Amino acid sequence: MEENKVPVQEETQAPQSEPKTAPETPKYVPAEKKPGFSWNALSKQVKTAIIAGAAVVLVVVIALVAILGGGANKPDPTPTPDSGNVTPPTPDPDPTPDPVPTPDLGGVFEAPVRPADAKLPEAKLGDYTYNSWSTALGSNWNAHTWETSAESSMLGYITSPFVSIEAKDTVNGIYQWVGEMATAIKDVTKDKLDLLANYNINLPAGVEKVEDIEKGFVFEFTLNPNAKWQDGTPINADSYVYSMQMLLDPTMKNYRANLYIDGESAIAGGKDYYYSLDEGFYSGVATKYASNQAAIDAGDVVYFNAWNLWGAKGYPDENGNECPEWLAYNDETVYTGVYNGQPDPVSGAYLWENYGAMCDVGSGYESYVAIYSANENMGATYDE
Repeated sequence: MEENKVPVQEETQAPQSEPKTAPETPKYVPAEKKPGFSWNALSKQVKTAIIAGAAVVLVVVIALVAILGGGANKPDPTPTPDSGNVTPPTPDPDPTPDPVPTPDLGGVFEAPVRPADAKLPEAKLGDYTYNSWSTALGSNWNAHTWETSAESSMLGYITSPFVSIEAKDTVNGIYQWVGEMATAIKDVTKDKLDLLANYNINLPAGVEKVEDIEKGFVFEFTLNPNAKWQDGTPINADSYVYSMQMLLDPTMKNYRANLYIDGESAIAGGKDYYYSLDEGFYSGVATKYASNQAAIDAGDVVYFNAWNLWGAKGYPDENGNECPEWLAYNDETVYTGVYNGQPDPVSGAYLWENYGAMCDVGSGYESYVAIYSANENMGATYDE
């Protein structure tokens, strides 16, 4: 996207000068022939000495190439820091058994097996201090409203998931699920279909009605009984219910509510509650159509998120009206801002023409486009 904003400079040709006449090429005069080197004139002993010396030089050159080449392939002792998310390392196992049982999540998964003859450094028991770094600390460590990768990195140290993945066998690369805030997670979808029918959910491919769903929608968590807040107050189911309610609160419009109103982590009924005060909302094209063009062919309107895709928040049109967050694919109203010191115009029609294919369903960029739907569940409450 941003590459297209780089102004293209017109190529200019340097002024041409009058052609110059090339100087006359001097005639070649052969030099006087001097006595040269003759291999055949050397004695047998001298020839043998020269061959032996050349062999020694060749061996030395090969050794130097091997040494220098090997050094070039070694890992850089000072690698360039990765500016992406930083995942805290798994601490060394505590010799004292953990009273919290491993959750039942269907077993372990295996990474590619390490070669049997691989040599690994020996681990030494002791007290260690782990030091890490971050390219930026961010300004928001709130799990409900964080936005940047720097903020996400810090949250990895101050929040705990239900389960995590830890090494079980480092030699063979085998990992396992380990409980943190949960000690067990059980799929109870088949037993809770009566509750599931109350929510407006997207049925899986090939499933025509809720009664045909067998798994993957309702889970039962057994919480870690040892989990506590910093003041010693136990963390229980009510803690999670309240936290999720605050995250999805329709008056707060928390930035990270998007994790639980759409996609594979969506909470049943969460979207209805989040938009309960709105007359309508934007949702992914894939919720109804196989492609952007299919939505248009069906008479629907495809919208582009001009703020996120183009950075056009605050860009005015010729009448001073600021660019809305969503622009219809056929909207020719031009909003112009400044980018890299240059005028930066954009319209919905321009985005459709230049980025419609890039943002199609399944492209990886489909989150930048949406369709608008009237809200049929205004007034929905959290406890429905």
